Amino acid sequence: GVMPYTDPRLESFMQALSRCETNSTRLYNTNLPSFLPKDLFKACLLQNPTIMRAIRGEFVIENFHLLTEQLEQVFNKCRDETGGEITTYIPSLAEVDPAKWAMSICTIDGQTFSCGDATDMMTLQSVTKPLFYGMCLDELGDEVVHRHVGKEPSGHGFSKI
Repeated sequence: GVMPYTDPRLESFMQALSRCETNSTRLYNTNLPSFLPKDLFKACLLQNPTIMRAIRGEFVIENFHLLTEQLEQVFNKCRDETGGEITTYIPSLAEVDPAKWAMSICTIDGQTFSCGDATDMMTLQSVTKPLFYGMCLDELGDEVVHRHVGKEPSGHGFSKI
């Protein structure tokens, strides 16, 4: 859940480490020193709440690596599913390569996992509807939201609500 070279929450920590002047060699093919005096390392750690939470085991999903292993298994199991048809009445969807396959998750405390074509740009379309619905419920409450959006199917097309 904490990826040192790609996690934006660690950017300042990684920059601080790379700025540390030491008399040691650099670690592998990075700008990171292979040795830091304890006081310098501690100062860098204390400035980064993400690392401190990881050290204390305070992430929502403590065994995140086990979850990502299971997600990767599900991802690979579903990868060969080719049923269904590409939607053609929405131009941005009609242009999508049907071989593209991706999965990404982000926990509420920022642990992330992605696999497949997750870095490719894509159109979100209707997948945003439950997200906006949840945001509206959180911001406005049930009563206000359900004055405008019914709880039961309306009998209208999916894009009419």
